[in-house]
Formats: sequence, structure tokens, C-alpha cells
Amino acid sequence: MTVGIAMPSFLNKQQYQVQVLIVFFIVVVFVIPGFFYSRIKEGEKDIGGVDVDNRKIFSELINENI
Repeated sequence: MTVGIAMPSFLNKQQYQVQVLIVFFIVVVFVIPGFFYSRIKEGEKDIGGVDVDNRKIFSELINENI
């Protein structure tokens, strides 16, 4: 059984196998999860566009006497 990946022919050469595997490893392990992590962190805004951390700080400072 053989498995093939659609890549340019110069990347299929024996001398580039290690470099191609390292690049794919970095992309799959770091770049893709990092992109989704940054999108999640960017979307953590509460109602009105206030950060969740700031909302926690404000809720501690505000009491019923204000």
C-alpha cells in the first residue's frame, strides 16, 4: 500500500523529507492551535465590549451603596 500527498514535485525529493516534516509539524502543532486560541481570546468580550477580567475587577469594587 502506498500513500501520497499532493505536493510540488521538488518537495517529494528524498533530501527535503525532514524539512517538510518539520514544517508540517510546526504548522499542525503550533500555528493552527495558536490561531484558534487567539480567536477565542479575542472573542472573550462581555456585553458592551468589556473584557471578562475587567468585569471581574469592577464587580468587586461595586457594591449596593454606590
